[in-house]
Parts: sequence; structure tokens; C-alpha cells
Amino acid sequence: MTLCEWCGLREAVDPHHCLLNRDVHNPELDDPRNIGDVCRQCHSKWIGTGGRLVKESWWKIQCAKYGEAEMQEWYSTLSLKVKERYW
Repeated sequence: MTLCEWCGLREAVDPHHCLLNRDVHNPELDDPRNIGDVCRQCHSKWIGTGGRLVKESWWKIQCAKYGEAEMQEWYSTLSLKVKERYW
């Protein structure tokens, strides 16, 4: 069983795109570094709000998982359009 990457308490049952662009199947955003495994409660209650604190927390979680250098490198490859919607 994989625990929620957000709360660490419940089973992770939902994949969550951390950077979200409403374009369907945007390959830039289907990267594993952009997807977290979360429980249903966190997905709907906290993460779905998409506020700045949520994004900053997600970034810290992903940096711990992949390393900050790799996350910075991945982020630098994203198109400006995607970045503008993120921060």
C-alpha cells in the first residue's frame, strides 16, 4: 500500500497533476515529476484548491522525492505558457 504523499496517513488512490493545464493530454504535464499519489480526502479537500501554499508544499514533496536539481531541470524545460499558469 502506498501512502498519500500529501498527508502520509491514508492510502494513495488518486494520481494528482500538480501543475495543471486544462489542455487534455498535455505531454509536458504527464511527466512523473508532475504527478503525486494522494488519498481521496486530500485530493478533494486540500490539493484541489490549487492555492500558492499547496503548490509550494507540492514542490517540497517532489524535491524530496526527485532531488531539487532534477526538479529545477525539469521545470526549466516547460513552456512559458505552462509556467505562467503555475506560479
